[in-house]
Amino acid sequence: MADLMLADLVADAGRILYGDHWQAPLSRALGISERLMRYWMKGADLPTHRNLADICTLLDQRAAQYDAISMRLTRSRHQLIHG
Repeated sequence: MADLMLADLVADAGRILYGDHWQAPLSRALGISERLMRYWMKGADLPTHRNLADICTLLDQRAAQYDAISMRLTRSRHQLIHG
């Protein structure tokens, strides 16, 4: 049961990072085969601690990108409002 919950978390992260067709790009980013990713999704195998850390790093990088563009948009909005 916990294996499938972990698979759901990996799938959620994959969708956030790469959209609906996330398995191949996430596999490439992690340096693993798509076959291994499918095993994870079935609960037949588990990601390693390193794999999970790498997924967290990818999410943190994406979050930083979102934060950066959000700050730029906020500054632009203020410039438009205040001239």
